[in-house]
Amino acid sequence: MNLLQLLLPIYVFFQTVSSRCDCMHKIVLLHSPEDYRIISSPDYPRTYCGNLDCLWRVVAPDNTSKVYFYADNLDLRDDIDQIVFYDHKFLIESDNVTESYSCTGERLCRYASTAQYLTIRFKTGGGEIDNYGFQGTVSAREKPSYALMAAVHKYLLPLTVLAVMLLGVIVSIVCCRRTVEADYQPHYKHEHHEEIVEDGSDKLLQS
Repeated sequence: MNLLQLLLPIYVFFQTVSSRCDCMHKIVLLHSPEDYRIISSPDYPRTYCGNLDCLWRVVAPDNTSKVYFYADNLDLRDDIDQIVFYDHKFLIESDNVTESYSCTGERLCRYASTAQYLTIRFKTGGGEIDNYGFQGTVSAREKPSYALMAAVHKYLLPLTVLAVMLLGVIVSIVCCRRTVEADYQPHYKHEHHEEIVEDGSDKLLQS
């Protein structure tokens, strides 16, 4: 076995690690309201690397459009690795912009820009990582299914609490009604029995 054969597996290994840990800053152009793109952490769904700083600058079709991001498969280290969103009214190259929103952990991530331009940044900390990152979509129109899911997430808990409260009220009313009927019916029968006995006694005395 010559030296080249020994070095080839090492070269392939480092090339694989390098591609998995490389982040290119990209500009994503959405050409119409129906257009969308898929963005993801490097080498998704394999585990991602530490100390990443990936950047996507997304442009909606016109200045009346917004950019919508949606991902329901986040697998990030909580409060260590983040997807960060920056709103822009203009396409700028400077990174000196205030953070608008961020996602971390394993929860649903959804964000709508306030203007035509949105920068999405994927930042990771150091250390050993066993998480798989994310895969999401950016589009110029919020998908109906996404809007429905967002409404469900927003109103599910209040509606559940309201349903439990209504159920409790109904059960209380039914129980109280049964208790009242149970207290009333024996008393009624007892009075009726006494009337019969008294009537019978009168008849016996008269006879």
